[in-house]
Amino acid sequence: MWGFSSPQKNKTVTSPTTPKETIIRCGLLGVGSVGIELLRILLKKQNVLKERYNIKFLFVIMADSSGTLVNHHGLEIDRILALKTGKGFDAEQLEGFDTTIKHPLAMYKISVMKDSKADKNDKLVSQIWFYPSGTTMTCEEVFKHENILPAETFKNNFILFDATPVNMKNGEPGLSAVKNAMERGANIVLANKGPLVLAFHELQEISLRKKVNLLYSATVCGGLPVLNVGKHDLPVAEFYSIRGVFNSTTNFILAEMANGRAFDEALKEAQERGIAETDPSLDVEGQDTANKLFILCSTVLQGVSLKISEIEVEGITKITTEMIKEGQKQGKVYKLVASANRRNDGESEEESSWSFSVKPELLDEKDFLAQCSGWEMGVVFHSDLFGQIYQKVNEREPIPTAAAMLRDAIAIDVQARDLRRKEK
Repeated sequence: MWGFSSPQKNKTVTSPTTPKETIIRCGLLGVGSVGIELLRILLKKQNVLKERYNIKFLFVIMADSSGTLVNHHGLEIDRILALKTGKGFDAEQLEGFDTTIKHPLAMYKISVMKDSKADKNDKLVSQIWFYPSGTTMTCEEVFKHENILPAETFKNNFILFDATPVNMKNGEPGLSAVKNAMERGANIVLANKGPLVLAFHELQEISLRKKVNLLYSATVCGGLPVLNVGKHDLPVAEFYSIRGVFNSTTNFILAEMANGRAFDEALKEAQERGIAETDPSLDVEGQDTANKLFILCSTVLQGVSLKISEIEVEGITKITTEMIKEGQKQGKVYKLVASANRRNDGESEEESSWSFSVKPELLDEKDFLAQCSGWEMGVVFHSDLFGQIYQKVNEREPIPTAAAMLRDAIAIDVQARDLRRKEK
């Protein structure tokens, strides 16, 4: 099935044993910059997904700050995109409808209902529910109710994508929605770091108990497969250190300040590009980098039980243009560096103690991390068997982060297919 030779051009390759297309029901929490890019990728790559993996993603639930939309027959991605990107859709069908409504996702339901081409007796049109924000039926609560999401919804590897904004106070709404969905049998794909930082071990326990997948490669360095390499590709290695530039927003700001640009101006561009966190203080004060270091080390380091409070954190707000210029005279550059360093007080990784920090460092310009410039992020793994491994990505937009979510979803499907083959 997975050959290495390429088919001849203009020739359709078919197989009598090709299985029926797998429909993966799924939900999306957070239809912001990352969520929108995920939908765009799925729409753009739908033929590739069918040809390579024979799968189709069917969204039955979507939620954003305006409310939660549910349709068991599937929500049309192109309509959602047109609405969320401000282009509108089916405008000719919305005469007299107030387009300034406080609940934008409700427009999807109105649009479909007023579609002159739609069969009003079709359940596709009639069974669409919208629960506005501010009501008791939140996106977290929806997953508890079988009359809204019946048991069959979660069969055949239902996947919940969480791309909601990071909330480090209580992790909501993502944390409760993820836990409730897992209890119903949903697999989880996260771009939202909050639930992991606040409840890493609890979520791992639910994942094992309910036998569902919890994947989150998009949470650390977006499209760069840092977690995959650290967890899967360096088997039996013992780490000496992990160092990285994990936040493209601060890296971009420092690079722009080196060119004479004001801090606030550079931060504003990062926000406009959809790269900065909804709360930019998470970026510039170092907390976003600390969150990523916590997730990476909790995933990769064996026998190390880390708490987020154990990471020493300092952001870039005290770095001035003068400091940057003085560093340049010395052939050095400032970077916000995340570090996990093993102390030589144990014979193995598990027996050793570790120090964890996030702080601005003045690096020699020839240092690998110093050469992660602008929108780039990078990591250095140092281990006994593999020496030093370097990874870097240039992430100017949220597209690679969204693509990482799709990467995890495909991994869930491939694993499920392997299990089914073994059971036969």
